[in-house]
Amino acid sequence: MCKWALLILVSIWGPLGLGKGLLPPPGAVAAVELGGWVADLVFSPDGRYLALAVRDRIELRTADDLASVGSMSLPEGKRAYALAFVDEARLAAGCADGTILLLDLPSSSVIAQSRPHAGRVWGIALSPDGEHLASASDDGTVALLWLPELSVLHILAAHEDGACSVAFSRDGSLLASGGHDGAIRLFAVPSGRGVAKIEAHSAAVWGLGFCPEGFLLSAGSDGRAVMWDLSKGRAVRVLAPGVKRVREARLRPGGGLIALATSDTKVFLWSEGEEAFIGRLLGHKAPLWAVTFSPNGEYLATLSAAGRLILWDVAKLLALRPRITGIHYSGRMGRAQYIVVSFADPNGDASRVTIDLVQGDPVTVFVSSFSVGLETRPSGTGFAPLSPRSLPAEFLIQGRWKKGAFTFGLRVDEPQRLELRIVVVDALGLSSEARSIGIEAMPPAP
Repeated sequence: MCKWALLILVSIWGPLGLGKGLLPPPGAVAAVELGGWVADLVFSPDGRYLALAVRDRIELRTADDLASVGSMSLPEGKRAYALAFVDEARLAAGCADGTILLLDLPSSSVIAQSRPHAGRVWGIALSPDGEHLASASDDGTVALLWLPELSVLHILAAHEDGACSVAFSRDGSLLASGGHDGAIRLFAVPSGRGVAKIEAHSAAVWGLGFCPEGFLLSAGSDGRAVMWDLSKGRAVRVLAPGVKRVREARLRPGGGLIALATSDTKVFLWSEGEEAFIGRLLGHKAPLWAVTFSPNGEYLATLSAAGRLILWDVAKLLALRPRITGIHYSGRMGRAQYIVVSFADPNGDASRVTIDLVQGDPVTVFVSSFSVGLETRPSGTGFAPLSPRSLPAEFLIQGRWKKGAFTFGLRVDEPQRLELRIVVVDALGLSSEARSIGIEAMPPAP
């Protein structure tokens, strides 16, 4: 959006949007409390603004610090539940009564409107060529509309129990829809011909997004996010963060990072290529409702069901991850073999270490020495001393340390090959890359 458009917005849109500024958590650049449920958020194509569907109005905020630009009231009786930018000046909004609005932001006016649905619009998407708009509704239909008139091209009977989400493929030839039935439907564009149906989840599919090379990322209320290879019709990766529902799953533009909005109060991050868990982002106190990356991948915006909006600097966030800087097998001494692990944590708040057994029979592990304070996680009340534990084991780190090291010992009853995986996690919820070590473990000498 050009500078003159911003000036017009400030002067025409009426009072600035409501919201109370908050101290952002580590890795975030801004946070604001919007004072209630926000249905959707979306970055403008140039990445300079965030549009928010706040009850009966649209709020616009700057995308680098969440400063309010203005607030536009919708026509009487309209409440927006889904948003999609058409270009820097025009925004499409799907409403509770089944109406689609095309809004001109500089003039704060409605350019066009259509009512292709008889129920609430939960999802809306713009085709890559900008010629079509798709919407998903509670009435079970998916609408394919022409822009800019919003004339109806197709009304597709997609999901008997209601449609939740829609997404266009990167080349615009396919339209995917997700429904309360847990299925994903694929339609050809512009013909509207049904192409395939995938029984994807055991509950509602709230989030869909196409990835490079024809993959489709889905988020379900069964607690999973799944990457689908559409050419083979099968799942190639399943992310299960151990929560009841995954509301949205987003791939960072350019790849490398997947973010999940879940029914937990945390945002879950995974590495796209390495299939490694990166961490849980803290800062929300209510279930997550939405996550979205800026077009250049620089920022991640996260929104809770209670209306807390946090803007994360992705590079800054990833730079805060703890690192395992060294891992060394020091050999057998007495009744055990010992491994030394050193780590660094830029934020100085490493909180725990996990040790998993990848290969080998069950063994006992204990911490024998350390240059940071380590205690085992309590099994009942209070903290246990540094007692032996079976793998997998987790140890708490006491105090604030930017660098540290510890030695742990292993005991086995018979000779065997062991492979161990070690991860350091900080108080923010970010995990180090897992480091593995293999050893030939020997039992105590007779």
